[in-house]
Amino acid sequence: MANLVGLAAARARFGRDTLLRGTIYVSREGHASVNKAATILGYAPESIRTVPVDSQYRMDLAALENMITDDREAGHFPFFIAGNAGTTNTGAIDRLPELADLCEREDLWFHVDAAYGGFAAMTLEGETLLRGMERADSLTLDPHKWLYCPMGTGCALVRDAKFLEGAFSTHGDYLKDLPADEVNFLDRGPELSRPARVLAVWMVIRSVGRDGLADQIQADMRLARLAAALLREDTRLDVDEPVLSVVTFRHCRRDGESERGRAARDSALMESTLAGGELMLSSTILGERSTLRMVVMNHRTTEADIRRSVALIHEHIA
Repeated sequence: MANLVGLAAARARFGRDTLLRGTIYVSREGHASVNKAATILGYAPESIRTVPVDSQYRMDLAALENMITDDREAGHFPFFIAGNAGTTNTGAIDRLPELADLCEREDLWFHVDAAYGGFAAMTLEGETLLRGMERADSLTLDPHKWLYCPMGTGCALVRDAKFLEGAFSTHGDYLKDLPADEVNFLDRGPELSRPARVLAVWMVIRSVGRDGLADQIQADMRLARLAAALLREDTRLDVDEPVLSVVTFRHCRRDGESERGRAARDSALMESTLAGGELMLSSTILGERSTLRMVVMNHRTTEADIRRSVALIHEHIA
């Protein structure tokens, strides 16, 4: 929903003509919700450009610039770039300062999907990793991820409120009694009536405090690095270094083994550990290879949990 809000605000800035010839740029590692938001708002599938990524799964800026140039020459209207501040697959962070420069130079809307990684900016390490995020025209955050809040507490930040109101402002005779001298969020988002989701966020912040949350996020990142180091102790696994708190790894290919056979061992490992009820791994595709994901994002996770989980993984390696 927050990604939809950002895209709708961008359309309000550039006009409904974007529906006819506008182009939207999303990383190959971008979240599917950006594409879904574009579809809901009426953009045709061919309006969405999938930008290649580099070896670190960040948006390839040279490829992006070439795509923008080609689209303009073909009569299209580039207007929206969705950068990533912590992808779902790996936690990769796009080169946000360079993306911000590009958007400023080309007069494009700079949206940052920071649903997963954005709150890491509360830590000193995260502040450095996420530099450039503060230049976004719109920003997606999910307190139900790294603010440890209940599901359904998404957040959209938009730099200029007039574009929000241009996208969502509504009127009706039955609304005439609403106070005109205060902000009413029915004019700044898709919903008319809505629950008080902010209460859960406020209670977490009040009970734990900013420093407590920052310490916990930093602890999650430290535990992810520990998990990666422990996983590497078994040479049958190929393990990536985590950027934030997503640890990706896979079985190494045996001599003469097909990729399909190696991927099947990944799937078997995921299913066997899940069956035990102690650990939930998930799978994805990275660089056309099956990959397993272990995510540290729970304030109750301890070092002992990590060590026990990795030991369990080692036991189930095929």
